[in-house]
Amino acid sequence: MDSLPQKLNKTAGHNVSIQFQLADISLEGLTLPKLDGILMANSLHYIQEKEMLVKRVEPYFNTEKQPFIVGYESNTPNRWIPLPIRFSELSALFDSLGYEVVAKVNERPSSFGGTM
Repeated sequence: MDSLPQKLNKTAGHNVSIQFQLADISLEGLTLPKLDGILMANSLHYIQEKEMLVKRVEPYFNTEKQPFIVGYESNTPNRWIPLPIRFSELSALFDSLGYEVVAKVNERPSSFGGTM
C-alpha cells in the first residue's frame, strides 16, 4: 500500500508474489486479500496511532502475523519522518501486541544522516 503508484515486479523469486495496492493506510476501510506478510516501508513514520495501524492490518494475515518494517532509527522528526519511532520503541510496541519475535535484520547509513 502506498499513496503514490509504484513500479514493482509482480514476482520476486522463491514463489513470492507482490501485490501493490494504492491506498492511504491512515484511513479505515482497507480491503486486502489474505496475505502471508506485509512490507511496511516508512509507514509507521507517518501514523500517530501506530498500535491502531498494526491492529488494522492483522486480520489480513493468513496464519502467522508477518509484518516486515523498514524505517529510520531516529527520534527527531523531519520531512521524511514526521512521526519517528526507534527500533526499541517498535520492539516494545510489537511485544505489547503479543508478537513473539521482533528482530532487526539489518541496518545501514542513511543518506540524510543517522541509520535506517
